[in-house]
Amino acid sequence: MRARASVTALAVCGALLVLAAGRASAGVGDQWALQYLRAQQCWAISRGSGVTVAVVDNGVRPVGDVAGQVVPGADFSFSATSAGDGWSDTNGHGTAIATDIAGTGARSGVDGLAPGVRILPIKVDVSSSYEIPDLGVAIRWAVDHGAQVVDVPLVTAGPSPGEASAMQYASAHDVVVVAAAGNFGADDLEYPAADSGVIGVSAIQQNGTFSSASNHGTHVVLAAPGAHILTDEVLGPPWTGYDDDTGDASAYVSAAAALVRAQHPNWTAGQVIRDLLGTADEPSGQTGRSDRYGYGIVDPLKALQAAAPTQTSNPLVVAVAPATLAATAASSAPAASSNAGLIIGTVVAAVVVLGAAVALLTRRRRRA
Repeated sequence: MRARASVTALAVCGALLVLAAGRASAGVGDQWALQYLRAQQCWAISRGSGVTVAVVDNGVRPVGDVAGQVVPGADFSFSATSAGDGWSDTNGHGTAIATDIAGTGARSGVDGLAPGVRILPIKVDVSSSYEIPDLGVAIRWAVDHGAQVVDVPLVTAGPSPGEASAMQYASAHDVVVVAAAGNFGADDLEYPAADSGVIGVSAIQQNGTFSSASNHGTHVVLAAPGAHILTDEVLGPPWTGYDDDTGDASAYVSAAAALVRAQHPNWTAGQVIRDLLGTADEPSGQTGRSDRYGYGIVDPLKALQAAAPTQTSNPLVVAVAPATLAATAASSAPAASSNAGLIIGTVVAAVVVLGAAVALLTRRRRRA
């Protein structure tokens, strides 16, 4: 766990942070993830300027390396109605994720992959039982308030009320949604990464191999750096620290999506997703999709250089019966589908996955 005051909320992401030793300033040379993702070459093409990325987490403080990048957002940590701007961070995790995305090096030299984007912070109530009751409300709020990419670096015990319909709402309104695969090192189906239309992201280490702390499974769509990631430590000093977290991996994929959206403002969210999947680097020996890396490791430079995908729809949206969506909007029943692949599923397939999700959710709750 990250050495911070509130361990309970951070347990949702399973993050591990080790405080950095005394360095006042970092820089791209100290950030292996940015070197791996060829950030400086990406910045010659796009910095994400003009794109808004919502971070649905414990809040984001507009300080340090994201000072000036964070706009007023929302706070759903007390009720289903926003009672704030999302600028208070319970344990620093949300600010660290925002740094991965939009850090400018203003304080500690920690850069994000898309330093030109605006961060829209949305604070949610993260309980010790891995439940986020207002996640569906938060997603809809982000969509309605200009987010073009939504990053959810959290996992939950199962879909919250309205979550599945909120993800469908995001897809219908041309928004890319990215979520962490989870940090239990297990083959567990995690939400919201497993929701229809969402890019679930697992973590790799510095040598490009799969991180043993990362979850794997059918909900994994892409992989990205998520081990020993240098971020801001807003509760310091010292002012920087290292994360091991699929939340960091989801942040880099969200940043990659923002770079592409800024470079190609006329592309649909579906084209952006298809571009990221089509240009991902397959690990050695992998052909097609795997439960560890999904369709491969995100490669933002290749994504920026690729031609426009001919198909414009979100390839991760699985067909769900209207009655099923209505039910998930009104109750906490598990979602009817997960990101099992690019092929659009049938209603029959959705029902089968619904049964599996119910079983997994029951097992997870027994374990808790």
